[in-house]
Amino acid sequence: MMKIAPAARCFLFLPILAFWRMAGGQSCAAFTEALRPGSLLEYTLYDEKDKVSGTTTYRVERVVTVRDTVVAVTDVTIGRGRNDNKPLRFSVPIKCHGDVIYYSMRGLMPVPEVPVSGDMRMEVRGGELGYPASLQVGQRLPDAEMEIIFYVNDVALISQKQVVTDRVVEGRASVTTEAGTFDCFKITFTTEFTGWGMQRMRSELWYAPKVGTVKMMQYNKKNDIESRMELTGISR
Repeated sequence: MMKIAPAARCFLFLPILAFWRMAGGQSCAAFTEALRPGSLLEYTLYDEKDKVSGTTTYRVERVVTVRDTVVAVTDVTIGRGRNDNKPLRFSVPIKCHGDVIYYSMRGLMPVPEVPVSGDMRMEVRGGELGYPASLQVGQRLPDAEMEIIFYVNDVALISQKQVVTDRVVEGRASVTTEAGTFDCFKITFTTEFTGWGMQRMRSELWYAPKVGTVKMMQYNKKNDIESRMELTGISR
């Protein structure tokens, strides 16, 4: 049976969301300024034993304006930390409309434990995560969900749904990683996985408004650490 690497389940969409906040702006003008082509964020992922399980890099490829919406196309590269596995690469759009940024749930795409190739293909369906231009402690953020469908010879074989709920800005804290020390907002949320078995995980995220996502922790149902991600490099 196909499994999803725990460290890759929820991390992919979170770092890029914060790119636009580097400028600390309140509109799409600030979004465009922060998301310059070539902007780069590098993250290291750790497993439940605190061993390196992979890396994720986000690089802004181009920024375009469609009517009154700004779209940043971002290339994602995931080093999965397993022998003989090639890095996973794909692109995701980030949109800004008015004073809200919208991120496609396709950025939540997991890393299969077995290669998806040959007669097998994977399709990702989902909505968007919305973030307001400014955050406040106590603020609740919108829920979102997506579905991943695996096909064999164009026949749907199995699907998995991921639902993100209970997103709350809980406070602020100073966080130190290899990339430096940052004044961060702390955001908590819950992710539920259904499809081949059901799993529910609690997550904590810290990010600095002028930098981006700095750290994230995931916990299992026993409240033990399942995985951790930290910012380890920035290039603008």
